[in-house]
Amino acid sequence: TLNELARLIEIHAPAKKTLSSIGSVDQGDLIQTEALKKLRQPNNTIKYIFGRKGTGKTRLATELAREHLGEALLADASSEVTTGINTAEVEFSKARELFREEPAGLWWSILLAALQGPNTERNALRTRFAAIFDTTLNVSTLRQRVLDCLPATGTRIFLLDGIETAFAASEINRFVESLFHFMLTLQSDDRFNGRVELKLFLRTDLASRSVQNLEQQVDGRVIYLFWDYPRILNFLLSRLPQLGFFRQAFPDAIAEIVGMMPTIRAGDVTDQDGERILSQILPNKLPRFHILTSTFLRLHFADNSSQGASYYPRVVDGFLQALESSGKQKGAAALVDGRLDHQLIIQAHEQASAAYMNQIRQELQHLLDFGLSSQDANREKLDAWINAFSGRRTPFSVEETEQYLATRTAIDRTIARRCLDQMLDLGIFERTSDDPNKWRTGRLFKSSLKMIYKRV
Repeated sequence: TLNELARLIEIHAPAKKTLSSIGSVDQGDLIQTEALKKLRQPNNTIKYIFGRKGTGKTRLATELAREHLGEALLADASSEVTTGINTAEVEFSKARELFREEPAGLWWSILLAALQGPNTERNALRTRFAAIFDTTLNVSTLRQRVLDCLPATGTRIFLLDGIETAFAASEINRFVESLFHFMLTLQSDDRFNGRVELKLFLRTDLASRSVQNLEQQVDGRVIYLFWDYPRILNFLLSRLPQLGFFRQAFPDAIAEIVGMMPTIRAGDVTDQDGERILSQILPNKLPRFHILTSTFLRLHFADNSSQGASYYPRVVDGFLQALESSGKQKGAAALVDGRLDHQLIIQAHEQASAAYMNQIRQELQHLLDFGLSSQDANREKLDAWINAFSGRRTPFSVEETEQYLATRTAIDRTIARRCLDQMLDLGIFERTSDDPNKWRTGRLFKSSLKMIYKRV
């Protein structure tokens, strides 16, 4: 708030670094952040890395594995690491079914498979993992076998990612809850402590909804990934030199960015310098919204959550890729008075927010449980649920919307409310400041849900 006030009255405020994440899964430059710095420190106590969708959990897990600061144990299906069990693999699905009634067994069996070998190379780990659950084992037996396989010296550190899309909506809370109990055992039992350690990368809402006494368990051991405006501006600048259209159309600006790359990678370019460079590429104003382009970047790329405006590298990356595509297609016609056509900027933002919503929608398949008999039926109901928001106004009355959605999608009203609450936790909705019974849709999701902003 102080930074925003300082900007509005045009004074210089002291810079204060805030915690942030390291971005989407890509090959771009890695922005140095507090999260990365802390996780690179030897013998750090961080075991839980929480963040919303698109804040860079998978990229961070991948980087730690590349730097040999941890061994990938469970890997997201989209991850580039070649180690660890992939959550989309048949072996994982088979184990998930086997331990459906005793979910803790899944985590103990994965850890056992890792400890039975010198590393977590995927093919060998997959073979050991399959051999474990080919025989019926209970949790007590698995735990004892893990104790027998612990390293005699040193600590093996394992990385767990991809939980969000690893389970059906009807079972994810039970498996996540058992995972936290499993990790608590490793933390509190002296037989494990100091010999094996897990670092969990998880979406924040899954942790808060699935675990009681979460704060006590993660106290002093957690990082919450968060991108503020200065860091997302550094991220945006770091991507521009990789895009051919921008290099050709704005050589002077790109040359200046290349010369500043050490500062950009450190995340230390100020808002003023970042916006000054972008003013050579983007128009000063967007007539459609009657606002400065710098204001557009601040407002329309943020979820505007109750915890403070949060930004998502994945959305910014999609925005730049859309501009790159339009620029290549239109050539010189993409420019007006030497700057990008403002219409292309709006179109690129709409494409990026729609793509992000599509990714969120995939995770909603694993989050929203409509109480139906099959996953296919649940997915079909999700389509009806999302479509029901089209044409609705935001901000909106929660009770009124709850009733409308229950009727429109033919589900129980208590289920409708639970699903709305889960979407609130995910950041799609936020509470209004003037009325706790009214919510608004975040700017990143309003157009994707085809909702209408209600002006007061």
